[in-house]
Amino acid sequence: ARRRVQASETQSPATGYLPNANRRERAHSALGSMQHKLRIILGAVALLAALVVGWFALRQRRLRREVQGALEEANRQRAIAERRGEELERAAEARARLLRGVTHDVKNPLGAAKGYAELLELGVKAPMLPEQAPLVKGVKRPIDGALAIIADLLDLARADSGGLAVNRVEVDLGAVVREAVEGHRPAAEAGGHAVDVRPPGEELKVHTDPARVGQVLGNLLSNAIKYTPPPGRITVRSVLRSAEGAPDGGAWAAVEVADTGPGIPPGQREAIFDEFTRLGDRGAQKGHGLGLAIARRVARLLGGDLTVEDAPGGGASFVLWLPLREEDEPAGRASSPAAHARAG
Repeated sequence: ARRRVQASETQSPATGYLPNANRRERAHSALGSMQHKLRIILGAVALLAALVVGWFALRQRRLRREVQGALEEANRQRAIAERRGEELERAAEARARLLRGVTHDVKNPLGAAKGYAELLELGVKAPMLPEQAPLVKGVKRPIDGALAIIADLLDLARADSGGLAVNRVEVDLGAVVREAVEGHRPAAEAGGHAVDVRPPGEELKVHTDPARVGQVLGNLLSNAIKYTPPPGRITVRSVLRSAEGAPDGGAWAAVEVADTGPGIPPGQREAIFDEFTRLGDRGAQKGHGLGLAIARRVARLLGGDLTVEDAPGGGASFVLWLPLREEDEPAGRASSPAAHARAG
């Protein structure tokens, strides 16, 4: 018994030491496991960071290539535009030279021929016989037509080059319209048409060139008289408009020339303002297709526009838009007759 007690006493310290050693081993093992997991996590983070950096680098290279390609395409388009601009300038110069040649080589001889026909009418050398009068008029008629075409071509060239003189003053638009209508009323009545002028409710002042406004209205009235089957009605109205169709929005002075003719199909309402364009259903009436092209260029030279829409009750209604004041003129439209509003 004494030996067992002594043995128990000698083993007791060793038995108390074993639990502390196990705890240290478990703590060391847990620390090692945590370090291993941390290394894995850090490795994964580093791999992810490398992938992100690589993706961004790839994306940057791709964007750089796209930007470079876009710049090269822009340079190519700019070079094409410059070449086309040079070609247009050469074409415009060639056209100007042609028109100058036409002016000298065609207009002057035609003017001389017309002068001789007028001398025959006046009987300068000898009295003209009654049966000769229709012959002389038959000579003058095609000469007048050719001179009108030449004058239109010259106006078109001046409008394209900005050479048309414009003298803007403050005018009463209603008075300008009345003067233009009265100048065409005899021709309208001779063609079997009634002309109705509707002035604005109150005086409508605009800052424009009355001569150029009269030029545009003269063309519109001549077309209405020519292409409206008799008996027809031509209505000319001066109004203040800001509804749909007004150039660039805002308030505009508008002169509407409406007829009871066949109208303009919607698909051709821009084409009729192109040079040498005529509709195919205009009957026996002849024209060279320059009047509306010149009228629109003049309208834009004045800072406005010329458009066409359906007239109430059928027919066509041409609308001449004019800015109310000089400061209302859109930048670039007055100085560049080729600028477009919407149409082209």
